Amino acid sequence: MELLSGKSCLSVIGIAAACLVALTSARSSIAQNVPGRYPPYEWLVQKLSLAETARLEHLLEQNPDDIDARIRLICAYVASAQNERRAKHLLWLIDHHPEASGLHTGLFVFPQQGPLQDVKTYHRAAELWKQQVIRHSAERQVILNGAEFLHAYCDFTEHDPFAAERWILRARDLAPTDSQWSDQLALDYMRALVFGRDGLQKEFAAHARAELDHYTDPRLLWQTGNYLVHSIGGSATAEVKELEAYGERLMKRAEELGFHPPAKGRPDQGAGK
Repeated sequence: MELLSGKSCLSVIGIAAACLVALTSARSSIAQNVPGRYPPYEWLVQKLSLAETARLEHLLEQNPDDIDARIRLICAYVASAQNERRAKHLLWLIDHHPEASGLHTGLFVFPQQGPLQDVKTYHRAAELWKQQVIRHSAERQVILNGAEFLHAYCDFTEHDPFAAERWILRARDLAPTDSQWSDQLALDYMRALVFGRDGLQKEFAAHARAELDHYTDPRLLWQTGNYLVHSIGGSATAEVKELEAYGERLMKRAEELGFHPPAKGRPDQGAGK
């Protein structure tokens, strides 16, 4: 398979596969069924019965802040393509619990119109995130969630990847020793290098490569290289080979800088110290 352009990627992968990509690239906390963490994969593919859906909706009437119940419903509405109901709960979460990690895992809002793509909801969500990042300017998780919203799509037409990077680096400044900022920036840089084909996205891809060539943060270098080596797939085209070779060079530099890779060098296994 050739490397896909942004719009081709969206049409081929689709909503469900995009959810899976985000889940498989998340850190090991993906498996933890705790409030506000990444939802289990089965939540994204299993439809709820009408009775169970009604039970969860009633539960939220009694306790609106039950994040797990709300994310479970959002996932169920993704699986059953009920976009209006999904959007209602997703926008409520962004407005009331922007710190919830599940907000940037498979619960996407795309800037096109379709069964699970709603331009109006996308712009409303984007505006909410901008407000929340200003309102919670000292809260690392909120800023990272907002950045992930800006740079979470295969189709790079509506958002500003430079703004996403600025938000991630702000989160870094708040907690320099926390690994989440580097893992998220590594994923964004990988997306840019693979999918950034024209306009602002192509400009950001060039910027990402220039930054990586000068960065000395070993974890960021290793994670970006790891994503490039293990996440591209496809046929052995010259472009794929070059990106994979570049990823290997980044990983080697990281190890020369003292990074200790995990036993299994894959993005979904987390990373070492």
